[in-house]
Amino acid sequence: MTYTLLPVVEGDGDVGAVRILLRRICGEVFDRWDVDIRQPWRLPRSQMTINESIGRVYRALARGLVGGGGVIVVLDQDDDHDIAGLVGRVSEPMAGMADLRVVVACREYEAWFLGGIESLRAHRSVRDDARFDSDPEAPRDAKGRLRQLMHESYRETLQQPAFTELLSIDATRLRCPSFDFLVRAVGDLIVPPNAG
Repeated sequence: MTYTLLPVVEGDGDVGAVRILLRRICGEVFDRWDVDIRQPWRLPRSQMTINESIGRVYRALARGLVGGGGVIVVLDQDDDHDIAGLVGRVSEPMAGMADLRVVVACREYEAWFLGGIESLRAHRSVRDDARFDSDPEAPRDAKGRLRQLMHESYRETLQQPAFTELLSIDATRLRCPSFDFLVRAVGDLIVPPNAG
């Protein structure tokens, strides 16, 4: 059976990075290099919680879903303290259409980089002694914390995809529960129920 993942993201940097991340998770964790990961659909956060807007995106994506797989939405928690409510608002228009998983990065995608910072030392813009000993999902400004561990300013559209290529999936899963949830959500969509 053909499996397809249809990502929806909120930021410009996410468009380049999430496809890389999903490809790596499918292959490195689940040994599924054959999954068709489509170009992410970018929808600003303000539109993700409007039923009409997100519903239109879901309907368009569902037409492209062939075989197994589904839609995976990746967005930042930011300052939203009601994660369950956020997930509900984003997923409600999809009810009854196709498989959907909504993953909220606590608090930002860049928190995952803090969780696996040692693996990013191979990138020329990250300090050779970069480490983050606190909870990577706790800081409000993960981008700012990441900048402190770099030789240069963090440029989301350039470095988010590059860092995603280097990020240790195993280390990040251990330190970031929201990242582990993403990995498990991908598995739910691409691993046949009777496999294993």
